[in-house]
Amino acid sequence: MNNLKLVIYCALLILCCFSAVNGYAQEIKTISGSVSDTKNETIIGATVTATVSGLMKAGTVTDLNGNFKLAVPIGSTLNVTYIGFKSHQEVITTEKNVFQVVLQEDVKSLDEVVVVGYGTQKRSELTGSISTVRADDVKDFSSKSLAESISGMAAGVMVTKSEGSPGSVADIIIRGAGSLNGMSPLYIVDGVPQEAGFNFNMRDVESIEILKDAGSAAIYGSRAAGGVILVTTKRGKEGEKATISANARFGVRNITTNIELLNTEDWIAARDAFGTGSTLNVLGASGISDLPDTDWMDVMFDTGIEQEYNISVASKTEKTSFFLSGGYLSEKGVYMDT
Repeated sequence: MNNLKLVIYCALLILCCFSAVNGYAQEIKTISGSVSDTKNETIIGATVTATVSGLMKAGTVTDLNGNFKLAVPIGSTLNVTYIGFKSHQEVITTEKNVFQVVLQEDVKSLDEVVVVGYGTQKRSELTGSISTVRADDVKDFSSKSLAESISGMAAGVMVTKSEGSPGSVADIIIRGAGSLNGMSPLYIVDGVPQEAGFNFNMRDVESIEILKDAGSAAIYGSRAAGGVILVTTKRGKEGEKATISANARFGVRNITTNIELLNTEDWIAARDAFGTGSTLNVLGASGISDLPDTDWMDVMFDTGIEQEYNISVASKTEKTSFFLSGGYLSEKGVYMDT
């Protein structure tokens, strides 16, 4: 009997302890404070939340003066977050009611810089639709034009080529056709607008930014209706001594499908089968041996040869910066006289 009383007593004691802990965790108090950065500038719109075991119990955002006020449970964790800054955590106790939070910049998230129509912008602050193609991404491609280089490298950018003759220009369509006849993108090379279809040596290109949304039209007007392609060329780098770069490329091409044509004898037999009379008499020949037997596929098509040579010199000192380059490109098509 005494043992039973002892067990009941212990159970009631444990229940009281849990009730006390639960009551302490649920005790609510009102806190206030401000959020600023390391330069003592207030941060507007910072997110302030109170969590218990990872679950949010209350939340708000800072006002125009960077201030906040929030009713939170005692013992919960105060979390302050803002884009581009490291988050701040602090346990809420009964002693402290005012919180002066200083957020530290998150350098890693702000490192990448993207070229946009009005200068450069940090990737974390970028709101427009922009695709970037770096020179290292296409350096091993055997492409002869900008369009061929970005083919398949950017979402929403379609590259088509209506003909395969040497020197033919590929069409770039960004986010679909802008009109019934399509709309070519506007090229901006180092800040200078160029005509549609502008071409240059891809070995001189450092990066390509493709502006795909309507925001580019606000910068360049109606010319940007088909999108904008920003090209940044290479230049001497800080502290770089004179660097000479050279590359060469040589290749051959052939058609892969050879059309089997009729020889002279089979052609005459097929023509006579139509009942048009004797083909030999029409041609004024006494026999098939008097007529030529030409393989026109062999006459019209040959091995195409392509060769490219590039050399460049780059340097930058405290007073001068230069990038000099020269290139030679020759392309002979597989069709005769191209």
